[in-house]
Amino acid sequence: MNMPDMTRLWVPLLPLAAAAAVLTPAPEAKACGCVAPQFPAVPVVQAGERIVFSQDGDQVEAHIQIQYEGPAEEFGWLVPVPDVPELLLSSDELFTQVTQATQPTYRLNRVFPDQCLPNGGRGVALPTSAESDSFQGDDGSSPLVARQVIGSFDTATLRADDRQEMFDWLEREGFFVPTGTEDVVGPYIKTGAYFVAVKLVSGAETGEIQPLALRYRSQYPMVPLILTSVAANPNMGVQVWVLGESRAIPRNYLHTVINEEQIDWFNAGQNYNEVIIAATNEAEAGQSFVTEYAGSTDLMDQRLFFQGRFPLRSELSSLSDPVEFLEQVIWRFPITGSLQATLAEALPIPVEFLEQGWDQLGFYQNARWLTQQWAEADPEAFEAWADAFDAAATTDGLFEREVNPLRHAQELFDGHDYMTRLYTTLSPDEMTRDPVFAFNPDLEDVSNIHDAFFEVSCDGAGGTLQLPDGREFRVNDGARWVETRVAADVPFSLRIERLFEEGAPTIAIDNADRISTGLTQTDGGCQATRPEDAAMLSALAAGLLFLAIRRRRRQA
Repeated sequence: MNMPDMTRLWVPLLPLAAAAAVLTPAPEAKACGCVAPQFPAVPVVQAGERIVFSQDGDQVEAHIQIQYEGPAEEFGWLVPVPDVPELLLSSDELFTQVTQATQPTYRLNRVFPDQCLPNGGRGVALPTSAESDSFQGDDGSSPLVARQVIGSFDTATLRADDRQEMFDWLEREGFFVPTGTEDVVGPYIKTGAYFVAVKLVSGAETGEIQPLALRYRSQYPMVPLILTSVAANPNMGVQVWVLGESRAIPRNYLHTVINEEQIDWFNAGQNYNEVIIAATNEAEAGQSFVTEYAGSTDLMDQRLFFQGRFPLRSELSSLSDPVEFLEQVIWRFPITGSLQATLAEALPIPVEFLEQGWDQLGFYQNARWLTQQWAEADPEAFEAWADAFDAAATTDGLFEREVNPLRHAQELFDGHDYMTRLYTTLSPDEMTRDPVFAFNPDLEDVSNIHDAFFEVSCDGAGGTLQLPDGREFRVNDGARWVETRVAADVPFSLRIERLFEEGAPTIAIDNADRISTGLTQTDGGCQATRPEDAAMLSALAAGLLFLAIRRRRRQA
């Protein structure tokens, strides 16, 4: 079945054209009917590790989304770095937007043949150090290199040349270290290396946790998975975006191209993560990445920051009326935990509304209506609440924690031409090496949009599915598609490759002979037909049509 040609009609020859259609499992569908519904993307997987890297020469910048559940006092984060980093706040919206822009999408276009239808690189500037508290220098008597409070985080940069000295310092200073960490830091303990330790400042809640960015000198971006293995779950997702001049590659991991036959096309790829788990586990030690997108950063144009998205600092800081201030913020800013924390400090929800069952966000979203009632019932309490509001200080906090990180993240994408999204899943026992990423300008782009076509049979009994690679299957029951693929016992990976910093991949595992490429397979749900078989049947059908036409002409 060829991709539908929407500009031409296919006028069937009867009665022998119908016989030809029976002989040809995948008739050419120059269709006049093609239904393209609103395609849902693959469900977003909450990966255990999400990092956006950028590489500029020997400078790496890593934006890391921190995911944590538990008591605030037990929040502790320790990350190894090869150089003393510059720290800055990032934004959860960065990850929301880049995930949506590059999300793998598996679209099934339903095609109705006409006879079935009734009617026929650039540089990036970092925020200045004035936007966060200044560094406290090292006095030479401890592993401490720098101490910095940024947002709701208390951070420390430590030398990594003495394991015991570093852990003793962390214990003295009240930094929580997960059990088992000391057992896995060995590969990172060496002269010239560093750790960044992070905890919440006193009184901060876990809802205030937001991503952090680290900028440091390094030849390659790297994910410290050996250290992550201490708290990792089985089949933990690891998702990275790498910005640079060309396509990024896993330098010391294998690369997997999935067998799209395993995708649940009839349910918008709902089984995508299961396919990734199985496909990457077919690689040696399960250490392999899938490229989900590789191409232009244009997908991120103005998604994070653009002129007019936020009120001007001067305009917002001049709004002395707290209700008007709240309306501007709730309307113009993304709702994040850090945003609510900033507002809660400046405009705490009055106890009267807490007793009525209002939560913080609900109060802010309905502030005008609620405060009007409050002002009438208890004007003194309302005025005291309003008079305590400091618009200028609150605006400064919002710009530090919300606006500046988004502005900088947008500059990061605007400053690079190319973006690669890679994904894998790993269990703790597979986290024996830290994945390192490099670039290969010789590799092709990879689209995150995957289109298959399903030509519906006129009798409603199934149809013909054409995958993006051209393979075709006769499907009797789309709901059983995944079940039939399991029964067929075909691999989840099309091939597993080794990628290099130049040139073409080399093949580590080639499953071309094991996937459903040709032999007709009937299992109650579908049939797979080899391309050569389809061509032979098409030729036979064409011959029958030719004979039929000649006979009609002779009879005439």
